[in-house]
Amino acid sequence: MLYRVQLLTDDREVILAAERAYQATRDVSTAQEPAERDSLDALARQAIEAFVSRAGPLTR
Repeated sequence: MLYRVQLLTDDREVILAAERAYQATRDVSTAQEPAERDSLDALARQAIEAFVSRAGPLTR
């Protein structure tokens, strides 16, 4: 089960990265075949890493 959270930032790039990560992660659950799941999982991992890289400097 995925949960959504509200980001407390006005940084549009961080918000877009978060949205991409959420979508990519959600897409993994719709995979029909193991190869598709693996591919979507890799894309989700990249999207999450991109979000963390963008959001990291905003954290204390």
